Amino acid sequence: MSDFTKLELAVLDAIADETTEQAPELPGQIADARVVDRTRNGAGFITHIQVDPTRTAPIESAPRQLGTIHADIAGLADPVGFRAVIQHGLLTALETETYGQDTSAIDFTTAPFGGLFRLTPEGESVAVTSPTPVVPTPSPLHPIQQRAGPLPTSDPPPVNLQDLFALKGGQRPSPERAGGLQSARLPFPLFILFMVIDFAVVGGFIIFFLGLHEQVPALAAVLSGLSTEVAIAGLVAVMLCVTLLRWLFQRRAKAHADG
Repeated sequence: MSDFTKLELAVLDAIADETTEQAPELPGQIADARVVDRTRNGAGFITHIQVDPTRTAPIESAPRQLGTIHADIAGLADPVGFRAVIQHGLLTALETETYGQDTSAIDFTTAPFGGLFRLTPEGESVAVTSPTPVVPTPSPLHPIQQRAGPLPTSDPPPVNLQDLFALKGGQRPSPERAGGLQSARLPFPLFILFMVIDFAVVGGFIIFFLGLHEQVPALAAVLSGLSTEVAIAGLVAVMLCVTLLRWLFQRRAKAHADG
C-alpha cells in the first residue's frame, strides 16, 4: 500500500474541480482515500483506490467515469487522458488513456508531468491553472500531509521625507511626483496677498449678511447708497477674479518648477 503520486493527486484534484456539480462529494472521498495497488494495461495504468464508506458520503447519480483531464508526460509525444472510476457511489480507481502510445518505458510514479487541461463539450482544450487542492483529513488510511511553511515576507520600502514635505530652503518634490497645481507653491508675498484678499471677501459677506453695515456708523457712512444685492454681486466678482489670478500664478509657478 502506498500514497498517491504527485501526478495522481494533481489529476484527482483537477477532476474534483471539474466535476463539482456532477459529484460534489468527490473531494471528500479523495481526501479520505488510499492507494491499494497500480496495474498496467494496454492503455496505460490503473490506480486502484479504497475509500472508507463509513466516513464519506456516496456520490449520487454520477456516471461511472468522471473527468476529461489530460496531462503531458515526459517521454510521450501526446497528452494522456485520465478518468475517475465510480462504483456504487464510491471512488474505486483512476484510469489512464494513452491513445495507443507505447508506455512500456514510462514510470508513471516518477515521470515529470505538466500542461494539465480539460476538454469542453465542444472538444476544446482549456488549461487547468490551479485546481483547489484536496487536503486529506486525519484518517488511519493514510498519513497526514504536512502543512506548508509561512509565506515569505518583505519589509516595506523606505519613505522619502523630502518628497512629502519641503524641509529646507524651499525644496520641492521632484517633478515626477508633483502631480498637479496643488504641488506648485506661490511666492511668499503673493501667498500673503491672496490670503488677505480671501479674508476681506469673507468678511464682506459676513458684514452684509448680518447687516453690520447698517448698524456700525463708520461702515454706514462709507457704504451709504450701496444695496446689499449690489455689494454681494461685487464680492462674488472679486472672489472669481482672485480665484482666476491664483490659478494663473500657480500654473506659472508649476511651469517654472518643472523647468
